[in-house]
Amino acid sequence: MTVATMTEPLLLELDGPTWEQFLDRSASWLGNVQTTQTKFRALAEAAVDKIHEPHVKQYLQDIAAKAREHEQRAEEMYGFIGRQPAQTRSLMGSALSKGSELAADLIGWMGGAASPWGDLRGLLLANLDALGAFAVAEQLGYALGLPALAELCFDIVREKHTHQLLLQEYMLEIGPAAILYRDGTATRHHAPGLTDRATETRLFQPRREQVGAKLVAAASHPVVAATLAVGLGLAATALWGAFGDGRRRSPRA
Repeated sequence: MTVATMTEPLLLELDGPTWEQFLDRSASWLGNVQTTQTKFRALAEAAVDKIHEPHVKQYLQDIAAKAREHEQRAEEMYGFIGRQPAQTRSLMGSALSKGSELAADLIGWMGGAASPWGDLRGLLLANLDALGAFAVAEQLGYALGLPALAELCFDIVREKHTHQLLLQEYMLEIGPAAILYRDGTATRHHAPGLTDRATETRLFQPRREQVGAKLVAAASHPVVAATLAVGLGLAATALWGAFGDGRRRSPRA
């Protein structure tokens, strides 16, 4: 077979064990794709219930439906390399979504931005994470000579780029009102031009749960608890190091 007539991919200097090792390593990355997409899907479904503005809610429902489809296709990608999807990765993604919800609440609360701004911000970051995972899987398809895998990932990456732009627009759209009106409590004296207070109240309906209660509930999950413990430990170490350096550098009286 000459180069001109060759239609199948050709990989040189790969023996059987090396090829199997490549497939095993690729399967590990596909596990990351599965985890990040499950996390995004769970966050998207949770965000739908917290949005009350009709057009934003409809768009999020469409994104959540597409996220479920992408999650299924992430599991199908294992078939291209002759491996089985890891169920533990889906469970890990679901657990990580709970931690992300908690982080979104804390960041929004500290910045004075009411829900659902924090949820949309967390969804934006989760989609970017999953997008990157699919994009790397696409490159693995090219590297392994598996065009079907690369094409599947290419289509998903293109759709997730669209979702990323939409989520960014939603987050920016509600950001000012989330900060200025906080939890959606109505005020009769608002700036000129903001006349539809009923719409704003529907969009920023306050949550029933308090941040403190969510902290207690989330901390009961072992994955979230371990993540918080590591994060607090690193923060304490950094603060102690900075304080110690400051004391050592301060001149004596």
